Amino acid sequence: MMQGLTASPFVTETYPIKPGNVALVHSAAGGVGLMLTQMIRILGGTVIARVSTEEKAELAREAGAAHVIVESGGNFAGEVLRLTEGEGVHVVYDGAGADTFKDSLASLHYHGVLAYYGQTIKRLPPIDLLDLPRSVHVTYPGVHHHVRTREALLARTAQLFRELLSDARRELARLSLQHPSLGLSKTASLLGYEDPNSFLRAFRMWEGVTPSEWRAMEKAGLQQTPAGLTSPRIENAFRSSHIPLQ
Repeated sequence: MMQGLTASPFVTETYPIKPGNVALVHSAAGGVGLMLTQMIRILGGTVIARVSTEEKAELAREAGAAHVIVESGGNFAGEVLRLTEGEGVHVVYDGAGADTFKDSLASLHYHGVLAYYGQTIKRLPPIDLLDLPRSVHVTYPGVHHHVRTREALLARTAQLFRELLSDARRELARLSLQHPSLGLSKTASLLGYEDPNSFLRAFRMWEGVTPSEWRAMEKAGLQQTPAGLTSPRIENAFRSSHIPLQ
C-alpha cells in the first residue's frame, strides 16, 4: 500500500501523466518502480524502464514498459534520446541516487520534470541552478507532503484502488479478446456488463479506437485494418463473436 501511495501522487500531481507522455522510470522492477510503470500505462503514457539486469527487464515489460534499458553505470541518456528520436522524455522518476542525476537531466525534454525521490538514495553534491538544461524542473516529492490529513489518505487510497481495479478489468478484457473460447458473455458478466456488446463498446473506448474506425472494420468485413488501428486481437475477437458493433 505504501508503494502505491508513493507512486500515485507522482503521476497525478508531481507530473500529471497524460496520453502521449513519455516517462523514464528508474529501478523499474522495484516496488515503487513497478507501480509507477503500471499507473503511467493506465493513464495513457509510455514508459522507458531502466533496470540493472535482464531478469528485472522482464518484470518491467510485464508491468507495461514499452522499452527497457538494462544499465547500472549511470550512462543511459544516449539510449533514452535514441528511443525518443532526440526529443527526450517528459518526466524522469529517479529513485536511484546521485549516480543517475546527470543523465536523468540529459534525458529530459524542454520543461521536463525530474522527480528525485527516496530517503535512502545517495546524496547529491551541491548543484548550480544555472547548469540545469532546457528550463527543466527538479523536485523532491514526499508522500507525506501529498497525504497530510486522514481525509487525503482516504481519498488517495480510494483513487489507488480504482486505478488498480481499472487495470485488472482491462487485462481481463484483453485476455478474453485474445482467447474468444473463454466466452465473451461470461467475461462481460464478470465485468458487470449487461451483454457482450456493451462490454465490447467499453473495450473500444479503453483501446482508444474511434467509432468511425469500428464502422470501417464492419464495412470491410473485418478483413483488413483501417488506418490508425493496430489491434489484430480485436479483429480476431469480432470474427469469432459475430457481434455487431454500434
